Amino acid sequence: MFDIKTLVKPMIPMIKGHITDEKAIQIFNAVMERYPSPADGKNILIVSQRTDGYIYGSVATIADGQIKEIVDQQKLTEVITQILETL
Repeated sequence: MFDIKTLVKPMIPMIKGHITDEKAIQIFNAVMERYPSPADGKNILIVSQRTDGYIYGSVATIADGQIKEIVDQQKLTEVITQILETL
């Protein structure tokens, strides 16, 4: 099993001071642009651990306080890689 800390820990010295709220908003918006919200709900980003032990990033549609659909789900390492490729 891959631990996300293994991926992120060596990068911490390089990224300290570069992480800002504005950049986080830009990254979040870039990810969510791929998943237009439906007329009857809103898309959200969920990070969770599944029973296989891996951490996943999921885009889910919520409406009336309920998750209606999982639009996409990938290992968090894959999501981070895709985000880095778009920067």
